[in-house]
Amino acid sequence: MYAEPEYWSMLNHISKVQHIGSTLCREKPETIIAGRSAAAVWGLDHSAYLHKSGVITIAKPYGNPNRATHSQLRRIYLPARHMNHVTMHDNTQVADPTRTLFDCGRTETFHDAFPVFESAIRQNSVDNTAFLDYCSQAYVGRNRYLPAFVMSKARGLSENGGESFALAVIFELGFPWPEQQVEFTCIGPDGARKVRRVDFSWYLPDGRIVVGELDGQQKYVDPSMTGGRSIAAIVEDERERSQMLYRCGVSAVVRFTFDDVVRRAPLERKLREAGVPCGAPSVLPQPHGRR
Repeated sequence: MYAEPEYWSMLNHISKVQHIGSTLCREKPETIIAGRSAAAVWGLDHSAYLHKSGVITIAKPYGNPNRATHSQLRRIYLPARHMNHVTMHDNTQVADPTRTLFDCGRTETFHDAFPVFESAIRQNSVDNTAFLDYCSQAYVGRNRYLPAFVMSKARGLSENGGESFALAVIFELGFPWPEQQVEFTCIGPDGARKVRRVDFSWYLPDGRIVVGELDGQQKYVDPSMTGGRSIAAIVEDERERSQMLYRCGVSAVVRFTFDDVVRRAPLERKLREAGVPCGAPSVLPQPHGRR
């Protein structure tokens, strides 16, 4: 496959997967895009780094899925009796959202699979109960308890993939599951009532409320998000936002970046310093093979 270098260089990893997938299906109509590659086709939230290798995941209803046929293809097994979960989307033959989540849940780590599930629920692509029923069926595939576990945690409340990834890491670190998208009604300096919605909030046994906010760099540099304001003005807005939350009874506001989440140690330190209790890291079921 070939593409103009200038055009190709402008694409992110997920867009490249979408292009390769549609081309594969055009050249080889029997191709079924699956797993993390199917998540890219459906536009479900997940980390772009999962596609840095350029490997495309395809499903096969026969043969040994662990036998590599090409260095850029990863095969997973799709039972022939479940071929009704294959459909067409954007000129690509792809596993439907239910099967995509099922395969992502059993082949990816919890923090990589969870954003896929969160966005699918948020987009109404799958139904929680129907999906768990699917996982309970016989012969759907190995390790079916893994996607069922991920779905048991997903609520579709995260506003974007960054939030859901952060939530998964917070859980993996051993912190209690926070409330999401909680709204606090505050009185501003001008006396007007204002509503402030926060990403995460913990209501601790001693009565304290700790709020967690995921800060993204885009809000400081992306013109569509800055509204023409300077960085100093945005920082001042954030300071005022925190002060309003304190007036609403919040005890601590913890701001962390996506880099803090990826590195984990800075995120853990900030939450511990704010008094969020932390037990032993969660022992999560892990994927074993791709069949």
